[in-house]
Amino acid sequence: MDIYRPGQIIDTSELLNKLNTRIYDSFQYLRREEPGVQLPCRTLALGTGSCRDYAVFMMEAARHWGFGSRFITGYIQMGKGQHGATHAWTEIYIPGAGWRGFDPTNNKLVGTEHVSVAVAREQDEASPLSGSWQGPQDAWDRMEVSVQVVAL
Repeated sequence: MDIYRPGQIIDTSELLNKLNTRIYDSFQYLRREEPGVQLPCRTLALGTGSCRDYAVFMMEAARHWGFGSRFITGYIQMGKGQHGATHAWTEIYIPGAGWRGFDPTNNKLVGTEHVSVAVAREQDEASPLSGSWQGPQDAWDRMEVSVQVVAL
C-alpha cells in the first residue's frame, strides 16, 4: 500500500491518517527505559520503538512533506491494547484546520484520553516532568512516581 505518490491528488487528512496507520503497522512497540528518543533512521533500521520514537518518526515524515509538526508529551488514559500511561504523540499543522494530534503508537487521532503536559518543536525540549533537589546527597536513595489518568 502506497501512502502517496508524487503528483497524486489526496486529501490532507487522508494522507496523514495513512501515515499514522503505516507507522503503527510497520513497527513493533518496544517500551524503552533509556532517556531520549531514537533517531528516525534508527527506528526504521530496528523496526521497533517506543511512543517517543513513533512520534518523532511521524513528526519528521510530516516535515519531509512540508507540514509543520511538533512533539507532545504527557499522559494517556489506558484502554485495551494501548501502551503506557506516560505517552508521546505528534501534532501536525493543517492549513485551515490548525494543529491536529496523531498517535501512531495506538493508530488513532488524539482525543480526550490524551493529556498534554509539554509541547515543543523538538523532542529534547519537551519533558513531561522536571524539577530539582537541593540538599544532602544521601537524603534518599530513590524516588518513584506513578500517574494514572482516569475519566471524570
